[in-house]
Amino acid sequence: MKNINFEDFIQVCTGSAILAIPIAFTEESWKLSESIPQFKLILIVLTSILFNGIFIFYGIYEGNIKNKVFKYTSRIVINYGLTLITVTYILYLLNILNVNSQFFPLLSKIILVSFPASLSGAVIDSFDKE
Repeated sequence: MKNINFEDFIQVCTGSAILAIPIAFTEESWKLSESIPQFKLILIVLTSILFNGIFIFYGIYEGNIKNKVFKYTSRIVINYGLTLITVTYILYLLNILNVNSQFFPLLSKIILVSFPASLSGAVIDSFDKE
C-alpha cells in the first residue's frame, strides 16, 4: 500500500470541501450547532472517525492492514485533521466563524460540517489506490 503523500493531502482537502461548502451555507447547520449538547458532539466526532476508519479499512486497504497498522491509523488521523482544517478555513472565509465568539459554538459548527465532509475527503482520497 502506498504511503501518504502530497497528492493525498490535496485529495482529502478537495473532497472535504465538496461537502463542506454546501453545508456551510445552510442556516440549519448554524442553528443546530448552537443547540447541540457537548455529549452528542463527542459522539459525532467518534462516529465520524469510525466511519472514516471503516471506509479506509475497506476502501483503501481492502481489509488488509497487517503490518500497516501505523499507516492505517495515521491516514485516519491525517484525513480527519485535514478535514477540520479545511472546514475551519471555509467557515472563516464565509464569515460564519466569528473569532471573537465563544469557543464551544465555534467548535460545534466545525464539527457538524466536518461530519459529512470527512467521509467525502476519504472517498476522494481512495480514487487513486493502487
